[in-house]
Amino acid sequence: MKKSKNKGEWSELYALLKIIDDKNLYAGDENFNRLLDVFYPVLEVFNGNSLNFTRYQLDVNNQVVKIYIGTSSDSVSIPITEFTKYSSLLLKSIKSAKGSSFEIEEIEDFISQINLHRVASSSAEKVDIQTIIDSGNKNFVKLGFSIKSWLGSMPTLLNATGATNFIFEVHSPNPLTQSDIDNANNIKNFYDKFSYFNENQIELSFSHISKQNFYDNLILIDSQLPQILSYILEDHYSSKKANKISDLVARLTERNPLGFTNKYFYEKKIRDFLSVIALGMMPNTPWDGYNSVSGGHIVVSKRGDVITYFYVYFPKDFENYLFNRTKLERGSTTRHKFGQIYFDETNQIPYIKLNLQIRFF
Repeated sequence: MKKSKNKGEWSELYALLKIIDDKNLYAGDENFNRLLDVFYPVLEVFNGNSLNFTRYQLDVNNQVVKIYIGTSSDSVSIPITEFTKYSSLLLKSIKSAKGSSFEIEEIEDFISQINLHRVASSSAEKVDIQTIIDSGNKNFVKLGFSIKSWLGSMPTLLNATGATNFIFEVHSPNPLTQSDIDNANNIKNFYDKFSYFNENQIELSFSHISKQNFYDNLILIDSQLPQILSYILEDHYSSKKANKISDLVARLTERNPLGFTNKYFYEKKIRDFLSVIALGMMPNTPWDGYNSVSGGHIVVSKRGDVITYFYVYFPKDFENYLFNRTKLERGSTTRHKFGQIYFDETNQIPYIKLNLQIRFF
């Protein structure tokens, strides 16, 4: 395991240590406050993957953690107080650290001693950590969680890639000249670019998504979801300030371009979309309709509290956390190749790509 990590990576290690220190998974309110009367006792914590993992078994009676490597029956016992000590040290180090990546030498020996692998999942997975909890009356349940930390940069829910480009057909009263296209493409600010479109009666209409796989995943949620997301994207890019998901959905509901009589329709579809993304669906991977993240999200707050938003037990609270805490963000136009008018070589129709990226705030 590399010694130098960024705040997000260190935060994921902190979350595991803090969960063992807390001995419980505490639910949280909408302001990232821990709900001390809503919690589930933690019996075991798993780190790693099915081929290379470490199991931390809490023995609360004796105040130790028994550590097992893989399927071995041999264990090493470490006092829970050591997890308390090093979680506190790690939190202080993360908060005081300067730079994008840094080492914390005081904790390296302890990390090696407890065989702590990198906590975060690979880019092909969403489950960062698994726990066995007592859900009540000795009903032991194994759940997988994704970890999101507010100690460093705000975490993302959906990363920008070429797969998340939405492609719009460009309409104009008169055929676009190369000069028209150059003028539009030279405008870097999207609000100014859309102002130019309006001044020249240029309109956009959603055509398709860059990657068929992402489109297929979206219509598995709802057949009209790609169109709904395209409305939200266009509103975001053409506005100076509209970026919060909740605000964009309220604006869309007021416009109601699809003519629905149920005023909750747009919000419900976006809530479903956010939940599916949060629980495992990825744009580049075919989705089977099932959630790989069974438990929900574990959040490390700015204060260092470890809070759990349980999809499995409190789905409405989980949805509220996603819906009220996320915004659209504009990624790199050069890296993800969007924001420029171009002609499709097969039909000579002008198009422009707008990219979808979602970040917590």
